[in-house]
Amino acid sequence: TTKAVIAESSDYNSSKDTTPAVTKMGVGWHCRVCDCFLKDSLTYLDHINGRKHQRNLGYSMRVERSTKDQVANRLDALVKAKDRCKKMNNDFDGEEEEEEDYNAIVQQKDQELKRRKEERKRERKERKKKKKKKEKTM
Repeated sequence: TTKAVIAESSDYNSSKDTTPAVTKMGVGWHCRVCDCFLKDSLTYLDHINGRKHQRNLGYSMRVERSTKDQVANRLDALVKAKDRCKKMNNDFDGEEEEEEDYNAIVQQKDQELKRRKEERKRERKERKKKKKKKEKTM
């Protein structure tokens, strides 16, 4: 929910009492990190995801390459962690129990809704009967 506005940047390090000697003005989107102006939102998004902006934020866009040994070690560690969880829970298929509990809760709520609906229907009928009795007596 950002808007394209007339962007203005100035030297933020200067004191509030003095006016900056040089003020940059531009129309469009302003990136404060890179101090550049972009003409529309699409170029702004491209800039935010681009190399220049990421570099100014301190990110390198390079990913460390993994070796076979690193991948194998990581998989072994994950298998050991899974085994530890199995030993602690004695039942690794907790998802089935959760699903059964969920189904029971849903079924209970459905029954409650059905009961309320029937109760409202009964109350409406009673009100109608009372209204008809009043009309007949008048």
